[in-house]
Amino acid sequence: MPRNNAELPPNNAERTNYPKVFNHCYWGRGTYDWDQDVWDNRNTLAKELDILPYPNYTMLLETHHPRAQKRGANGWWGDHSEYYRLPRTPERHSTSGRVILFSPYHVGSDDHEVLISEGWTKIKPMYGNGAVTYMKIVSSIRKGATIMDVPDSLK
Repeated sequence: MPRNNAELPPNNAERTNYPKVFNHCYWGRGTYDWDQDVWDNRNTLAKELDILPYPNYTMLLETHHPRAQKRGANGWWGDHSEYYRLPRTPERHSTSGRVILFSPYHVGSDDHEVLISEGWTKIKPMYGNGAVTYMKIVSSIRKGATIMDVPDSLK
């Protein structure tokens, strides 16, 4: 929902080409002065996947990220998590799929390897100022869902 106060700087979501997509998350409501690359990467994400907002759904992260399941979606393994829905298409007529992002500031090489083994893909920064972003696209919210490929344009 657009803000009415003309004196407020635009929030992050309003600085993208897809404010309705990004306005639902913590990043979108912020007014940080990130590098232009972050907004460009967000625009590419929304355009490439045609994502739709999806309410914060911690269970989705915990189902598809065993480390978060063991410890809860707090700490770096669930830092700045975001959830999106893919629209139904003829190719995905039975499911709309879900996109999960999280952007921690510090990930050691051992933790990176764990994430890759769980099907996460390190993508272009979506949060900013040193945060690393990982993405997983899954066919459903259920455990055992098919992991879908992340487009190369996001890597």
